Amino acid sequence: MLFSEYMSVIMRIALSIAVFSVFGFGLDAQSPVCEGPPELEKVIRTRPSAGAYDALGAYFGQKQQLTCAISAFESAVRLDPNSWEARFNLSLALLQSEQPARAARELRIAISKRPDEAHGTHCLGCGAQSVNQDGAAIEEFKLALKANPKSVPALDGIAKSLIAQQRYSAAIAYLKDAPPDAKLGK
Repeated sequence: MLFSEYMSVIMRIALSIAVFSVFGFGLDAQSPVCEGPPELEKVIRTRPSAGAYDALGAYFGQKQQLTCAISAFESAVRLDPNSWEARFNLSLALLQSEQPARAARELRIAISKRPDEAHGTHCLGCGAQSVNQDGAAIEEFKLALKANPKSVPALDGIAKSLIAQQRYSAAIAYLKDAPPDAKLGK
């Protein structure tokens, strides 16, 4: 083998090593390593349950590891499709990771499990608001206000959506009897 051919092979090997070290072998380098606390990982290995996966998802959510949180919450939902907590938490993680359509689907399922839960309708309103669907957001905030007429987050949300629609008088009407709160400027 000539020296130039030898150098060409060496350069290609070096380039391959560089590419694999930067991009990793397969998709693993693009996906975060999802490792929770050892005690929780042990529970999941020995006695997997929706509650354990929900706790793991909450752990990852607190660490802002949204891909891992979503995966854990999805596992919880697979184990218990009727779990309000798992679906609600999954929807929050999806909202945070800017997946409002999926978040809305999960929230609607969660709300069907607990229709009187104001948090669900409030979150649906926030999700609709995040994609500039102020009409839908207003309807969800109204439902949240039926459950709790003094809910500051729902009052804030409905006022913002009404203002976005330039319905200033309606926004003022909702806020005039609101409880004192810095978020509402009172």
